[in-house]
Amino acid sequence: MDAAFFNRYQRQLQLQSVGLEGQQKLNAAKVLLVGMGGLGCPAAQYLAGAGVGKIGLVDGDTIELHNLHRQVLYSTSEVGESKVAVAKAKLEAMNPIISIETFDEFITPQNVIKIAETYDIILDGSDRFATRYLLDAYCTLKNKIYVYGSVFEFEGQVALFNYSKNQISYNSIFPNPPKQSDVPTCSENGILGFLPSIIGSMQALEAVKHICNLKPTTEFELIHYNGLTQEIYKTSATPSIDFSAPKSEQDILSFDYDVFCS
Repeated sequence: MDAAFFNRYQRQLQLQSVGLEGQQKLNAAKVLLVGMGGLGCPAAQYLAGAGVGKIGLVDGDTIELHNLHRQVLYSTSEVGESKVAVAKAKLEAMNPIISIETFDEFITPQNVIKIAETYDIILDGSDRFATRYLLDAYCTLKNKIYVYGSVFEFEGQVALFNYSKNQISYNSIFPNPPKQSDVPTCSENGILGFLPSIIGSMQALEAVKHICNLKPTTEFELIHYNGLTQEIYKTSATPSIDFSAPKSEQDILSFDYDVFCS
């Protein structure tokens, strides 16, 4: 461990529950972020700062002016540029000793298997139910960690799904997507920038806790956060006897997640 490495991660190394062993686990970790918006931006910044060795960024969008109040990785002069390209440059400037891989496209059943192949943890920063069910199905099939996050008005949810350990998946506790009219997007209802920043940071924290083995149990917890009251509460779940996990990659390729969520 050279002086630069020690100085960069000194405050983490001082934590007895992390130490050198935990930092080495972070440096060896591979996390894929799907969606570089309000959730993905803070998650990517904190994962890069923590020293996650390989970070993948997936998003086919360009930066728009109305993104800037909550997607604080970007600036006004970058409006119109690729989100993943700008994010890569800034994350590498923050931490040049990690690897950043970009995918300037949206995740689909046709590309998820190839894009996510080398990653151990998938962090979902999207705002589409179809993407959530797709990533959950992929992680369930491949025994990978799925870190879920969502926001609505002043509330947010976070969960780490570890199907191989507890048999709980997103689909098993949310088997039926809500009607689109029941859950308007932030473009329809609006949102304050603080909330996705908090939830995205919590997602990154859940990923780091898993990487460093800081969670005392593999039991599932869904974390609920209310920004108006600053209250947090948790709910648990047990495996669903009705849930049928995907059996093969063909199950993912042949399923129409957009129709399912429409």
